[in-house]
Amino acid sequence: EEWQMSRHLNQIFMALMLCAALASPAAAQPTNPSGPLWTESSNAKMPADIARLNDHMNNLAEKLKPALVQVRVRRAAEAQTEGEQQPGTPEERRTSGSGVLIRSDGYLVTNEHVVAEADRIQVKLADGRRFEGRLVGKDERVDLALVKIEATGLPVAALGDSNRIRVGEFV
Repeated sequence: EEWQMSRHLNQIFMALMLCAALASPAAAQPTNPSGPLWTESSNAKMPADIARLNDHMNNLAEKLKPALVQVRVRRAAEAQTEGEQQPGTPEERRTSGSGVLIRSDGYLVTNEHVVAEADRIQVKLADGRRFEGRLVGKDERVDLALVKIEATGLPVAALGDSNRIRVGEFV
């Protein structure tokens, strides 16, 4: 509650600062910069620690790529008001998200909001194969869902132990 009040006061302060800036005489006349908005340095050197982190993250992404999937969802159309569509031609709503394979026999995790109220779930693997998915379970509170596809021998991502994670660590 205290955090929300502080956040609300901060938003009010920012709005007042914006109003003051817009009301100032300088804001009334648009100014065009005389030069470029920024300059790029072709000889800028990245710090070694950042370069190592970038390399590590890139290698990790390449290693995990086979276990990542695209989740496509079709939902029934929301009720339309009269005159918006012709009778007998319901419009479908399609959305997509991502997921990760966690078992070689076709179980994957995605966000619950991606598959919520889905009439059809289609999963596309990194190698291009497509499978029909079946919602096995979901938890709206943590926004996670478990989906099953009928396949075996799939690449999987290793999951960590959340009890051993420290605050500030990448997960």
